[in-house]
Amino acid sequence: MRQLTYLCLLGAAGCVAQAAEPEPARVHLPAESHRNFVRFAFNFYDQTDDGGNPNLKEDMTVLEPQLLVGYGINDDLQLSVRAQSDIISAASVDHRYRFRPGLQSGASGDVYYGLEAGLFYAWSDQVHVGVGASGSLEYDYNSVGANARVVWDSSDKDDTLVLKASAYFDTLTLILFDGSEDGTRGRQSYNLGLGWTHILTPTTVATLNYDLTIQRGFLSTPYNSVVTDDGEVRELLPSDRLRHAVFARLRQLVLDELAVEPGVGGYLDDWGAQALNVELRAYWELVPGVLLLQPMYRFHTQHAVDYFVPDTATTVPDERTQDSDLATFHSHTVGLKLVAPHVSLFDNDLELNIGGDYTLRSDGLNAFSLGLGFMVRY
Repeated sequence: MRQLTYLCLLGAAGCVAQAAEPEPARVHLPAESHRNFVRFAFNFYDQTDDGGNPNLKEDMTVLEPQLLVGYGINDDLQLSVRAQSDIISAASVDHRYRFRPGLQSGASGDVYYGLEAGLFYAWSDQVHVGVGASGSLEYDYNSVGANARVVWDSSDKDDTLVLKASAYFDTLTLILFDGSEDGTRGRQSYNLGLGWTHILTPTTVATLNYDLTIQRGFLSTPYNSVVTDDGEVRELLPSDRLRHAVFARLRQLVLDELAVEPGVGGYLDDWGAQALNVELRAYWELVPGVLLLQPMYRFHTQHAVDYFVPDTATTVPDERTQDSDLATFHSHTVGLKLVAPHVSLFDNDLELNIGGDYTLRSDGLNAFSLGLGFMVRY
């Protein structure tokens, strides 16, 4: 099962929600300014275990090819389809490969397949609506979902309001830390999001987003365990969770070729997790119309969930976890992306991009990611 640390680095709503439990990314398909396009992308992620949970081997490498297609059916209706696969390498839960009693990790050779499709309709000059459906498949985790979105622009185009909703229904096969199996369980996730973008001045744009998420069902990670002086037992977490996330950005044009975008976000839930995320991005036309440079920095800090159990504990509580992503830590991320927005090749209009970032975490779980992509417009 994929881990949320990786998902944050690959673009899931920043790391404000890094205190959330691992699950597949929930990313709505974007509306492209050019109606017909094909986008190819390849993402690489590598996490090094130099700390974290001492009873869990957390080295991980992920390879992700992705394809996104947009097609204008008519002047008012747009179709988008995204397909992707994740190839995940990590140490095995098989006891034959355990370094010592109590040391284990997620399964190796996990392959994820995901497909998402969306329709976007221009109801009027001011109102656009969209609906979508998705499905994903792993050897131990299957998911289906649906989403809807309404976008309203004011008559003067100074304000944009977005209302979005989604629901996902997941089925997990419980393969435990000791290799045994415990049947299947279900999980449901419901999300309601609100967004507001406002043009403050001709050179300043502000954005504010809020997301409410309700989760029910089996919310533990099956292969995680908790190790104390009493021995090693499976992770057990509550079957309900209410989550809040808010994020604000301000994009300011400081020169004709340079804009800066500071942002701040917060996250909290009824498990006791709290997080703060501060970031700064820049958009610099290094060669106007030819090459765009996008550096960024992000600081993330979070407080552990109430059910986090240190490995020095002498007793095992009824609800417990030692998941490093649910612990207290802080991190620094620096990144850089280069975009060539218009490259002519064989009479085709291409966009090329390459980017990467490095995350330094206080618990030693440092990570590096790299992304390559190109888009053909037609």
